[in-house]
Amino acid sequence: SPKNYEHEFQGLVSAGEALGSSLNVPAVRTVELVRESRVLDQMTALGFTQLMSDDHYGPSLALGTVDVSLQELTNAYRQLSLGANAHSFSDQTKRQLFAALSLQEYRRFTFGLDSLLGLPFPAAVKTGTSKDMRDNWCIGFTSDYTVGVWVGNFNGQPMWNVSGMTGAAPIWRQLMIGLHRGPSRDELAHYEAPEAPLVTKTISRIRYPQSNMLIGLDPDIPRARQRVSIQIVSPQTDHVVFVDGRRLARADSTVFWEPRKGRHQVELRTRQGAKVDDVSFVVR
Repeated sequence: SPKNYEHEFQGLVSAGEALGSSLNVPAVRTVELVRESRVLDQMTALGFTQLMSDDHYGPSLALGTVDVSLQELTNAYRQLSLGANAHSFSDQTKRQLFAALSLQEYRRFTFGLDSLLGLPFPAAVKTGTSKDMRDNWCIGFTSDYTVGVWVGNFNGQPMWNVSGMTGAAPIWRQLMIGLHRGPSRDELAHYEAPEAPLVTKTISRIRYPQSNMLIGLDPDIPRARQRVSIQIVSPQTDHVVFVDGRRLARADSTVFWEPRKGRHQVELRTRQGAKVDDVSFVVR
């Protein structure tokens, strides 16, 4: 049951947003689509030497359950850089990866639009935190340098409240800024070609209730005092919530509805009546 780091589901996102924001659910889905064996073959080509067979990992392969060294992982990221001799990736693919890992707009879901991962020059970067906070990573590259940072205890003991953003990332940032002092920063302009995604373009949908879910009335609370919270992702000013074909309220992040037993349908519509999203659920 994979969950995102923030324990929130963002709904439909682009591949760049999923990668830049370190969303776990899209990563697991991607491994399912392309097959674990192909992912492991690609990792072997990138120089990872401690890989087990694909039936050893399962879907957790997408979340980093592979044993790797800091040198192997950093060297793999180095091969994503433009000019690196990695035949598995075209220059177009490398530019797309660089855009996803360098632009703050792609990282906004998890890190916001102003995080310490943003440097004064274009740089791709990815953080990671292992289970129980035993390890945290920050690895990134420009056309000139690839820097990998690992923070953890050598005996494998967990750390307390230390993630990739609070442990490894500040070290990575200082190293990258130090390495790129001087005229070399001006030579990174060829990485500025990717355009940022339009953050104003949002996809509205019904987050809760989920389709076909069962909602139970509490027998210890008077029926008239019970409410179901209808939650809307990215509500628009011209959207309206309908329940069973009847208008309930103007769309907001949360709209409350007095439940009745039976099957019900919630619809999100525009003021003109066009359906944006709908879910059907049962109250018992």
